[in-house]
Amino acid sequence: MSSLTIRELRRLADRLSEATGAREVTDRELYRNYFAKVPVPIIAKGRDSTLWVDRYYAAYQQGDGDVRYVYVALRHAWEELGACRASQSLEGQASPEVLIQLKGALDAMKKAGRSVWTDKSAGIAD
Repeated sequence: MSSLTIRELRRLADRLSEATGAREVTDRELYRNYFAKVPVPIIAKGRDSTLWVDRYYAAYQQGDGDVRYVYVALRHAWEELGACRASQSLEGQASPEVLIQLKGALDAMKKAGRSVWTDKSAGIAD
């Protein structure tokens, strides 16, 4: 499995919307993203929160706090870490907290022999 199933992603998006106060991700958005050749993240905003949902990751941010990943596929982790390495000289790239989360997700995937990681508190089977 290289990503969550669309059902799992739907359940995760619903739980994140409810927990963060971000707007609901529509079925149309989710299906378009999931089956796109090159998925573009769905961005759902709330009064004080932002939610990102993609075939390969889901994350949220409350206010000005750190971005918190709740689901990461191996592909996304490597892409993000590679982009950060390639642009080390640029300011404003991924925060140290995001890098720690991605590296932690990679370690957990390696230990479990899996290609996806989910935060157990997100309520999605891992």
